[in-house]
Amino acid sequence: MITLAPWGSLGFLLGEVVQIWEQRVRTLDQWHVEVRKTIKLASQKLDEKKIGCMPVLNKNKNVIGIISERDLSQFIYKERFNLSISVSQIMSKNLITCDLNTSVTELMDEMTEKKIRHILIMEDKKPQTGIRVSKYNLSGYEKPTVKEEYNKSWMNFGDNNDYFDKIIERYLGSPTNSRCVNGITDMIFGRGLDALDSLDKPKEYLEMKRLLHKRHVKKVCSDYKLLGQAAIQVTYNKARNKVLKVSHFPMECLRAEKADTKGFIRAYYYHPSWKDIKTTDKPKRIPSFGNGSNKELNEIYVVKPYRSGFYYYAPVDYHGCLQYCSLEEEVSNYHINNIQNGLQPSLLINFNNGVPSEETQDAIERKIYQKFSGSSNAGKFIIAFKE
Repeated sequence: MITLAPWGSLGFLLGEVVQIWEQRVRTLDQWHVEVRKTIKLASQKLDEKKIGCMPVLNKNKNVIGIISERDLSQFIYKERFNLSISVSQIMSKNLITCDLNTSVTELMDEMTEKKIRHILIMEDKKPQTGIRVSKYNLSGYEKPTVKEEYNKSWMNFGDNNDYFDKIIERYLGSPTNSRCVNGITDMIFGRGLDALDSLDKPKEYLEMKRLLHKRHVKKVCSDYKLLGQAAIQVTYNKARNKVLKVSHFPMECLRAEKADTKGFIRAYYYHPSWKDIKTTDKPKRIPSFGNGSNKELNEIYVVKPYRSGFYYYAPVDYHGCLQYCSLEEEVSNYHINNIQNGLQPSLLINFNNGVPSEETQDAIERKIYQKFSGSSNAGKFIIAFKE
């Protein structure tokens, strides 16, 4: 039986978002943890797969719970550091699930009401080996989190310490956002730095122009608007009695050190890619401005505006617009994909006579692809195998 399903309606069923769902879906054998395994193994899997949660299976391969980064963080917060205990002791047992007939609106309402970030999409209320289970994150753009991680000297920014990376992705993916950021950056920079008393103090003026090069000032302005804050590296001579250079420093590569007992941030840590940091990596510590020792010739000065509720970092002033930036990206990608596939509606093909082996599924997909795909035929198609 073949069912043709047009795309494009905002009232679509979740089953018709399979094009997105298929990009996230994984089999149980790859993306699960057994209930008797330790939380150390579970945390390793979450880190290796770069995911925020996993279903927990019993010996019969039935889903009986879910374990997330939040479960692990709450466990550590309570000062329990025994990593050899089983997953069953900290997993969430009250499962909230949906099926492929759930509408996106219903799903979003359910997640908002229950205040959850992940939900299991299942083809069967009692999944067995081979049945596909996926998580679908519809939490939207919430207040960015600043988290303290156990045994780390810096403060994370964002759920996965990737807030700046997501901001840059929205800048690169949304033409409206990038144009606004670039335009405001140009207005902030203007004609560069100048002084009203340059004629009265020519030496000081020339020294200022030498230290604050136009290229670096423009980058600082760009980071300040794009990322909500900017960083400047100050370099001293060996005697530390003179500033040799003032240069831009990429803000997305910095994380603030935990404040001391007086509430001061004494240093920042540098890593080229915080979202990809490994346990063996050792980020470089750079003292903040005015807190370097006699042997430390480089200091970091961070320029950031006041934001109520934030101390270590400042969210961007257009944070509430990020969901629309993402929407613009997805709409653009959808239409490009539609054009590249001949402006034809996609196909949703249901096989309701059982789930064949992986080899048989691949063979069926190849035959359908040969018949229906191509520039002169229909666009992409979705194949669903059901019992």
